[in-house]
Amino acid sequence: MALATYLTIGAFLVVPAASHAIPLWQEASAGAPVEKASSLPELSPIATKAMSAVVSISTVQAAESSQETAQSFLDPEDESQKGLGSGFFVHPAGYLVTNAHVIEDVTGVRVSLRIDGVTREYPARVVGADPPTDVALLKVEADRDDFPILPLGDSDALGVADWVVAIGNPYGLSHSVTVGVVSYKGRTDVMPAGRDGYYDYLQIDASINPGNSGGPILNTRGEVVGIANAVNAVGQGIGFAI
Repeated sequence: MALATYLTIGAFLVVPAASHAIPLWQEASAGAPVEKASSLPELSPIATKAMSAVVSISTVQAAESSQETAQSFLDPEDESQKGLGSGFFVHPAGYLVTNAHVIEDVTGVRVSLRIDGVTREYPARVVGADPPTDVALLKVEADRDDFPILPLGDSDALGVADWVVAIGNPYGLSHSVTVGVVSYKGRTDVMPAGRDGYYDYLQIDASINPGNSGGPILNTRGEVVGIANAVNAVGQGIGFAI
C-alpha cells in the first residue's frame, strides 16, 4: 500500500479497512513459508539413561570437617559424622569423578548406585584429588569392569540460556533430577566457603543443594558439561558448576 493512503489522527496511524499492510517485522519474509518454532528438548530419556552412571557418596570424617552434612546422618554417640556428595563414572572399571571437598579429611568412603532398578553399595578409595580445581577421582572397590559411564562434552560449546540437567544426592535424596538453563558463563568472582582455588564457573538455575556436589551437569545430548560445586545459600536458582 502506498504511504499516501495512510491517515494520521493526532499521534495515531490509521490503516483503511481495505488495507493488507504487512507488519515491518514480517516484510522481509513475506511470501516465505513460516518456520515452525523449535520445541523444548525431551529431557526425560537423557536423565533416565544417565542415572545408572551417577552415584551417591557418603563419607565419614572428623566432626569439625567443613564437608556437606545432613542432620539426619549425625550420630550423637560418635564424634564423627557422615558427609554427603555425588559423583559419576568415567571408566567402566569403577573410576568416578566428584569434588575434592566431598572427600576432604575423610576416613572412609562408600558409594551407592542403582543399575537396572537394583541399588548396590560399595566401598571406594581416593585415587587423587586437586583442591585448587576442586576435582577428585575415586575408585570403587568391586570385582567388575562394566560400570555404566557418562560421556564428557564440551562446556565451551554451551551458550547462555541453553538447557542443562543436574543429577545428584541432595540431602541424601539419591538420583534427584532438576532442570534449568545456563545463566552465565565464566563466573570467576565466586569463592565457595572461602576456599582458594581456580574457578571458572558455569552459573546455572537448575536447583542444586548440599549433597549435589560432585554430581554431573548434562547438556541435551546427555554429555557431562560441568560438575555441581556450589550454591548461593541466600538466593534461589543460583548454582555453580565447574
